Amino acid sequence: MSDKFKKRLGMGFGYVGSSQMFLIVSAYLTYFYTNVVGLSAGIIGTIFLVSRVLDGLSDIVFGNVIDKTRTKMGVARPWVLRMSIFGFLGILGLFCVPHVGDTAKYLYVFISYNVANAVIATLYQLSTMTLPTYMTRDQTERGILYICANTGNFLVQFILSTFMFRIVTSLGGDQRAWILATGGVAFVGMLFAMLCVVLCKEEVDPDEIAKTAGIEAKVPFLKALKAVVSNKYWWMILGFVTLGTGVYSGTAMITPYYSQYVLGNTTLADTLNSCFAFPMMIMTPCLGFIIAKVGKRNIALFGSCSIVVGSVVAALFPNSLPMLCCAQVFKSIGVGCPTAVYAAMLADSIEYGQWKTGIRAQAVTMGAQSAGGKIGAGLITTAITWILQAVGFNGSIAIQNESTINAIQKMYSILPLCLAACMVLILVVYDLDKRYPSIMADLKKREGRE
Repeated sequence: MSDKFKKRLGMGFGYVGSSQMFLIVSAYLTYFYTNVVGLSAGIIGTIFLVSRVLDGLSDIVFGNVIDKTRTKMGVARPWVLRMSIFGFLGILGLFCVPHVGDTAKYLYVFISYNVANAVIATLYQLSTMTLPTYMTRDQTERGILYICANTGNFLVQFILSTFMFRIVTSLGGDQRAWILATGGVAFVGMLFAMLCVVLCKEEVDPDEIAKTAGIEAKVPFLKALKAVVSNKYWWMILGFVTLGTGVYSGTAMITPYYSQYVLGNTTLADTLNSCFAFPMMIMTPCLGFIIAKVGKRNIALFGSCSIVVGSVVAALFPNSLPMLCCAQVFKSIGVGCPTAVYAAMLADSIEYGQWKTGIRAQAVTMGAQSAGGKIGAGLITTAITWILQAVGFNGSIAIQNESTINAIQKMYSILPLCLAACMVLILVVYDLDKRYPSIMADLKKREGRE
């Protein structure tokens, strides 16, 4: 097994582990709280909003912590290993809501959600996401590493989307069933993350780069943060990631409600989710063969337009399962393309940041994707839960009122359409792919590599 193949396989394993919590929280946690535990959608949405904003800020703080780490294992790898264990415990904690009064339940949800997301998931996802930037500075190879990573992510998404409701239903459909199902998934993810640590090696020495380039290796937090926020491409990608995650989270979250209350069959959620997840899993590895020729920006732009097409199909055929499956495929391609290149685009912005400011803040910069993902998911989750509350949704009854049905239909189609349109606008002005070769040539001169 070649060294390159081991690293690519390791990154796939890493994302199999680190993406578990985000996928479970985005797709199933709100449904679990409203329809299994019986909590108010509006209150849950408010908790998520407050928590997600705090959670997004923690990405920048913990990114600085990771960047300052120096061990024999490297900078990011030790955090991947540590958080693989805590990630398993964090997922269990989310679903072990005690059988107490409602006030105590909401307090437990707030605490467990923030511990799991603001601390555990942040360190877990950010260290895994940052790892390729410490493995290589080669733009093409780094892009392939992220594509391999996202292939693992989409594989997990496909498996969860296809089987989660079926497994939970077979186990009884109650809280115990959800604990067993999510706990089993989390345990397997922990093992895969440990394999990532074994297979991946860090070869980019930040101290050596700093020495040859005459820049600081361990930059003070506020100085690193100032450098990052002055990076215009960081802001573009932050907005793009926030919108893209909103499309994913909104689709994943509303699908169970759409299946149950619009289509009249809860198990159709697995069918629609499979159509949403499978194309991503198949398509993402193929992008590795064209990323160098087509460019990351163009891949992301194509995906954003595909989301628009899928949203229009869903709006035109709201009750046709075949057409809704077709719409999910378009959305899947749309979400899969930008997701495959998000992190690679951010990695490119690290080099731009060093070129512009003389500061190389890798994990802090990469925190944009994690922060954007969490804030985007939080805002969309909150918006959906508040809308459900406003139109009179009640998770304890089988038939919802007409206003609720109409709201669910619009959130399934119109919401992703609007978000995708904003993604297209950002990508129209994004030009780092064109500028990257000249930036790297200049950095090589500064670092004495030419």
